[in-house]
Amino acid sequence: SCHAAMEAYGMGTMRNLPDPHPIYKLLRPNFRYTMAINTRARATLIADGGIIDQAFAIGGEGRRELMRRGGTIYDIHWTNIKRNTKERGVDDPKTLPGYYYRDDGLKLWDAMESYVRDIVNDFYKDDAAVRGDGELQKWANDIHTNGFPGYYGAKDGHGFPKQIVSKETLIELCTLIMFTGSAQHAAVNFGQYTYYGY
Repeated sequence: SCHAAMEAYGMGTMRNLPDPHPIYKLLRPNFRYTMAINTRARATLIADGGIIDQAFAIGGEGRRELMRRGGTIYDIHWTNIKRNTKERGVDDPKTLPGYYYRDDGLKLWDAMESYVRDIVNDFYKDDAAVRGDGELQKWANDIHTNGFPGYYGAKDGHGFPKQIVSKETLIELCTLIMFTGSAQHAAVNFGQYTYYGY
């Protein structure tokens, strides 16, 4: 989910937010190399007959079915570690000690969220200022409609709102985008070499 989601966020950002926009400046560094990596992955990794088709037991047809099924249920909030751990009942360190994804991830989320909150508060006086930012609203609508379209029965937006109506929503979304492309990506991808690097 990390690479596909980050491409949707990146494309929406590039198409709708001009360089001087504060949210563009906040998010732009998080998309570095995303499009190039994803383009290469589509050509070699997940292409018909590509590495996944050759190396995984499910093969090409299984890969397509897996992606279709995952795409119908995907929700962007899966990478919101606060929501995710709470919904899965693993948010309490006393109940589940030593769960380092949660323990370390929440610290990273909180640090990112604090930074994002400072930026948003510097540029938006109140919720009305967020609602009145036409470029920001176009950005949200583009990501909702084009970045995460409803297909195969999935809901449009996959949890990304069509409009951003409050500072808190903007803070959560920007934090989620930054967390997805950094900490979440590292948590689910960096361990792969141990298993696939033989």
